[in-house]
This record gives sequence, C-alpha cells and structure tokens, in this order.
Amino acid sequence: MLYSDKIKYIHQYLSGELTPEEMRSFIAWKDGDIQHTLLFNQIRDIWSVEVTTPQFHFDANKAFLKHKALIDNEKSIPEVKEAIIKKLPLHTTKVNWFLRIKYIAAILVLVIGALFIFENRNTAISSEEPMMMVLSDGSKVWLEKNASLDMTDFGKGSRKLSLQGKGYFEVTPDKNAPFTVSTDGFEIKVLGTKFIVNSDDKKVNVKEGKVEVSNATKKVFVTADQQASVSQNEINVAQADFDGLTLWFNENLEFNNTPFDVVIHDLEVFYNTKFILPSRKDWTACTFTSGPLKTNTIDQVLTMLKLTYDLEYTRQNDNNIKISKVKCK
Repeated sequence: MLYSDKIKYIHQYLSGELTPEEMRSFIAWKDGDIQHTLLFNQIRDIWSVEVTTPQFHFDANKAFLKHKALIDNEKSIPEVKEAIIKKLPLHTTKVNWFLRIKYIAAILVLVIGALFIFENRNTAISSEEPMMMVLSDGSKVWLEKNASLDMTDFGKGSRKLSLQGKGYFEVTPDKNAPFTVSTDGFEIKVLGTKFIVNSDDKKVNVKEGKVEVSNATKKVFVTADQQASVSQNEINVAQADFDGLTLWFNENLEFNNTPFDVVIHDLEVFYNTKFILPSRKDWTACTFTSGPLKTNTIDQVLTMLKLTYDLEYTRQNDNNIKISKVKCK
C-alpha cells in the first residue's frame, strides 16, 4: 500500500466512512504492523485537536482552492503559511501560541487530505514488475508484470475495478458493496472469495467461494477449483485444480531450501517493498526454509531472516530496505 493510500485509509476510519466490516479490516491492518500503528497514532492525535473557536472558522473547500491556486502560480511556501496564519487570531502568550500551532497542523492535514482525494479520483496502477497492493476495503490484489488496475470507481459503496493483464484477488466480504472486476469483453462479480483473472487468455480461476462471470450474451457461476473460459458469445466452465496452477508469486510466502535472492524477490512482491542486496554472484548455497509466513508483518519476517543469516539492514523509507550483511551458513 502506498503511503498516500495509508493516509486515505486512516482518514476514512477517523471520519466514520467505513462500514462495520471495513472497520474490522482496518483494525486488523492497523494492529498488524507497528509502522501502521505509529502512523495512525500520529494522524489521530492531530485529528483530535479542537479547531473550532469563536474566533476561527475553517472552510476546507476554500482552503483547497487557495492552496491549489498558490501551487499553480508557483507561490512560495512562506506565502502559503502567511495565507493560513492571517486567518488565525493573534495571541501573545506561550499557551495560545501552542494552540495556534496545533490549529495550523490540523488545517494542513485537512488540506493535504483534500488534495489527496482530488488527485485519486482517477487512480490507475501499472506494474512494471509483479506487485501486491491492499485496497481501502482490506482486499488484496497481486498483479503480474505489465498488468494494470484502474480504481477510478472504487470507493465507499462501490467496489468497481478495471483490469488489464493478470491479477489474483483476495476479496474482503461486504454484502452491501459487491466487488466487480471488468476487463476485455467480460466482468466478474463477487462478495468475498479468492480468484485469478487473466484478461489476455480471457480466463477466470476460482480458489475459494463463488463468482459470477458474464459477457454480452451469457452469465455463469464459477466455484472453487473451476475455470471459466470466455469467448465473444460463450462462457465455458470446467474443473481445474487451483493448486495445480503456476502462480507468479508465492501465495503463502512459504519456502523450502529457497535461495536467498528468491526469498527476497517474493518478499518484495508480497509486501510491495524494494530490497537492495549486497553484491554476490550466486545465492544458491544460501537457502531459507519456513512454513507459511503470509500472516506475518514484514518486520516479523525480517526478524526471522536476521536470526537465520545474522542479517544487517537499514530502512531508507517505508518501501525501501537496504541489506548490508548476509551471513550464509
């Protein structure tokens, strides 16, 4: 999940926009990663600041338009600050100055939030490499290399996506908002399940649950271990063992004497994180074995690797980790 997506997710929770099911998914997301918890606490603290006083009124729409106009005219940051501060009451005591700083912080959060919502009305992701992403409802999507996902119509009360290429979906159930994936010539509807859509081959493979696949002339239901093949006027359903499929990612994040560089590649895809490895020509003798790790956070997995390889690493940012030492046994 991109940093901006995390901000939006927290904003939806704090503003009460999530359904009860989405609320449960959010809590699991927040508590499942210490970085998510820290980010939530920071934004919650700013959010909780009281900004309504007899002397102060904030118009989010006007603030957004003014902020956008300043950016368009290449105004400097000090001028933005001055434009905001002029709306605040003047105080001379230290206590009131501190409150004033908190007002500014709250305003900036709201303005940034408005900009973010504006910019994400037309959100599309193109994957130059395999990647995994978590949607705002908690659903997960794994995109194959060169796939693209359009989320323009994905939001509260509507979970519509458009896919080009190949994607694997783990959908969070929500009876009030069916999950829909549209692609070349056909559409998939689902409440909660796991399935693969391949727009190139026009196939849908279901691992769990049931989906509805439809084109211009026909509609069928596809259940676990079945495959739907779509043509212009027909949809054929046949048995197809999902576990027999060759996936482009490590679904359960499970390893069996797997070379270290392959382990790192799978972690990159699963956690949408970029790793920088130290120089080494061959990692085949440096292997790792584990049970399924998909329920673990990236930090928990890194702790396991640290114990195994005496690993040393630094976080350059949320999605970039540099490994400086790997001691193979």
